[in-house]
Amino acid sequence: MSRITRYFMQDELSPDDINVLDLTPSLSSTVPGQTLILKGTNSVDMVLIDGADELDFSESLSGIDLLFIKGWRREMIASVSGNNLRLARSDGLVLTAGDGDRVVFLDGAIDTHAWLQALAHQAPDPTPDPSLTSDGDPDTLIERVNEQAQSKASIMGYAGGNEASIFGQVQAGMQLVLKGSNLDDVVYVKPGTKVDFSESLSGVDQIVLSGSWAAYTKTMQGSGLRLQRDSEQVDVSPGDLVIFADGNAPVSAILAHLPGNPSREALGDAWQPSPTSPPLDPPPDLTPPRVWILSDVSALGSGQTATLRFYVSEDPGQSFGWDDVTVTGGTLGPLSERQGTGTAQDPYFFSATFTPSDQALTTAQIRVAGQRMTDLAGHANEGDSQLADGLRIDTLSMRIEPTTAPVAVERGVPNDLPDWTFTAAPSLLNAPYSLDLQISH
Repeated sequence: MSRITRYFMQDELSPDDINVLDLTPSLSSTVPGQTLILKGTNSVDMVLIDGADELDFSESLSGIDLLFIKGWRREMIASVSGNNLRLARSDGLVLTAGDGDRVVFLDGAIDTHAWLQALAHQAPDPTPDPSLTSDGDPDTLIERVNEQAQSKASIMGYAGGNEASIFGQVQAGMQLVLKGSNLDDVVYVKPGTKVDFSESLSGVDQIVLSGSWAAYTKTMQGSGLRLQRDSEQVDVSPGDLVIFADGNAPVSAILAHLPGNPSREALGDAWQPSPTSPPLDPPPDLTPPRVWILSDVSALGSGQTATLRFYVSEDPGQSFGWDDVTVTGGTLGPLSERQGTGTAQDPYFFSATFTPSDQALTTAQIRVAGQRMTDLAGHANEGDSQLADGLRIDTLSMRIEPTTAPVAVERGVPNDLPDWTFTAAPSLLNAPYSLDLQISH
């Protein structure tokens, strides 16, 4: 099964205008497993991402586009895909970005060109620029990019695949022109935007509005329905369903009572009090928490310990503890109380001391399994999280012993010295060794 949506940003911008496509699931605009294919413009385009989608923005054209990811750089695995940068996260997010754009995380921004160069030369990943981060709502991010910027261009969206699409959102002042599939597609309309969904095809599509029935004027637009509230304008087709904040009704039932200004009661049984549209401000928390593990060292010898940090993307309350961590190759001390403030620069974390096993030559594994903690909204972490490269352990003691009994060596008399053997392989830590021989005469 596939769920594919294509977005084409329209190049009609002045220097201070900007295209913004909001794909954050906190606004119920995407679902896990959806494939999103975007084609950008020659101006600045912004995409807001926070889901388990597969998103291809390799056709970003000549503008320096900004891909805002609601996550930290350390969560991503980077690789080269053709001439593009491919980023993957454990929750299923896969992002393909073109050369010359910027990927913006909660801890800073990285130019894709610099990242691709680092990968090509097997150099360390570039350090994120903390002057531009992805924390904040869309309006905050637009202002952070350009205080004079306005979002008033147009984006076209096309549903595809053999599953229904859930369309993203544009910002106030922008227009979203959609063409649906033959299945039941969904579009969430953000206040102040213009959405044309008159080509919704044969499915019973859902148009979700943030206002109540009484907040909108309703007029005929061709064979379909136009709903207006201040600068917000939505065109829908006769076979669809409109969901308001206080109930829902089929478009055909509304059209039957036009022209005029019908009440909800005039629709009779066609008006249903449930379902209603979800509140969009503030958005509901639909995102599961994420866990990632860091160590202050990469290897340990005898008498040494490591400090581990267990970072969490959301407050886990009392749901995360010592028994949620699985370790091999050593023992884990008590977990600290939750630390950090929960911001992009200072995320929540727990710390603990790891002590390696004695007489061991191995790689320790530290892991937090999926479904072991929940955020305050009750969502559990998905999938396993583990220390990425493990922790190398070499606590073997080393002795040097002769293979034969001591031999006296007399001056001028040929004699074979004993063979010497090591009882342990050279250490992974590359510690220096020395051999002292005492020869008496």
